[in-house]
Amino acid sequence: MNTSINAPLGTEQEGLNGVATSQAYKFPTASGIDSVYYFIESNAEYKEFFHFSIFSVVEHEKEKNGYIPKDSLSIKISDIEFVYLGKDQGFYFFADRAGAFRVGFKDPDTNTGVHDIRVQLQGIGIYALGLTFLADYINGTILKEISKPNYYITRADLNIFCQYDLGSIIEPEHIVTRKRKFARIIGKKNTYETLYVGKPPAMLRVYNKALEIDHDSMKSYFLKRYLEPLGINAMEPFWNFEFECHRDFLKQYKISTLEDLLSNAEALFHKMMKQIRLVDITSLTHKDLEADRLYKAPTHPLWDYLDQAYTFNAIDQKTIPLERIVYAPKELNANDFIEEFRTLTQKYAEHSVIVNYEEVRDVLHESRLWLTKKAQKAIKPFIPIKLQAGDRKYLLTRNHTAVPILPKSLEHINDDELKMMHDLLTKALHQELTCQDQDIALIVKHTKEINAEKERRRAGQKELELWRQ
Repeated sequence: MNTSINAPLGTEQEGLNGVATSQAYKFPTASGIDSVYYFIESNAEYKEFFHFSIFSVVEHEKEKNGYIPKDSLSIKISDIEFVYLGKDQGFYFFADRAGAFRVGFKDPDTNTGVHDIRVQLQGIGIYALGLTFLADYINGTILKEISKPNYYITRADLNIFCQYDLGSIIEPEHIVTRKRKFARIIGKKNTYETLYVGKPPAMLRVYNKALEIDHDSMKSYFLKRYLEPLGINAMEPFWNFEFECHRDFLKQYKISTLEDLLSNAEALFHKMMKQIRLVDITSLTHKDLEADRLYKAPTHPLWDYLDQAYTFNAIDQKTIPLERIVYAPKELNANDFIEEFRTLTQKYAEHSVIVNYEEVRDVLHESRLWLTKKAQKAIKPFIPIKLQAGDRKYLLTRNHTAVPILPKSLEHINDDELKMMHDLLTKALHQELTCQDQDIALIVKHTKEINAEKERRRAGQKELELWRQ
């Protein structure tokens, strides 16, 4: 984590039109990452370790007592003692005695699509040892014998502690974001203790950190020791401003490993600050306010200050702005449907759901997925193939019948050419009528145009003869 230390904001600086400039905000901040979850790839030695050091120990204890009392079961990994916490989502979770981190182990023969080792770095460990040192210690020492050096991020909380009442400035009604409809507020009527904007896989959380601190806990002790040199007094009111980012969101920006996260922490924070904005509504017109066009307002100076204050100097940061990956839509086929349909039926079979066959058939018929090849061919859009023979151009029907292409205007061609086109269309119609699946729409259309032009010329000829009389 890093900091920006300045004198507290004075009331005389709370600037123009009731909104201070970003230069006026000078409260102390401490920024970084205060929570990290990631998977580690296991190696060949892991399977034996899991069955003898984890599974056998835990399950034997369960059989002996029927349950495992809290803090009663411990194991050692690399001479470090771990306390058993319980089983969740197939993982047996343990924590070190100091509470610096948690680690989960799963059976390598089950749910093979998920890595076998899961790590969660706790705040107390990050505050006491530093995030990169703690991660290197876990990966390179404690779990080195049972893992490969491949670390895949699943969640990270990027935060900035502030010796300032953020709740007095950050009003939910003045936040502009696509996530705004998910805003949730916890607190009193005229203020709040916690503000949530968005929901996983990406959300903002702003809350009064001072209210949740247990000053007698070990975590608070290390937090105070971390904050005090950076100008923040944990005994006074202070707030936490953090973005909670999960794997599905991170991978949109090519952040998949622990190294990707740490080297792009600043860029990720800045990206989130643009996706969720606090705006200065004092610049908006009355009409814009009534129409809720907040997006027209400039970013609030406090938001700019927080954005500029965030730094993460534990490792070198990449300076290239993050850009969302745009995936080309996959072209689905019948095999894809069958595979997904099979997965869906298995899912509902596990829940003993009974489905009526007739209803399933009706859904397929309504969707046009359950059609004969002839029916599919009839409704599938067909684009005629262009063909040129000599000076004349044609379009080929589904049955490869050549239909002459008409000029944009038939007025400028002579009678012989008009008759030639009519004869070609008649020939094409006869050829198409001999086919089983006839494709005559284009022929009929062109024939109608030819006949209309011939009729127009006949009418003109009659009028000319009348004038001659």
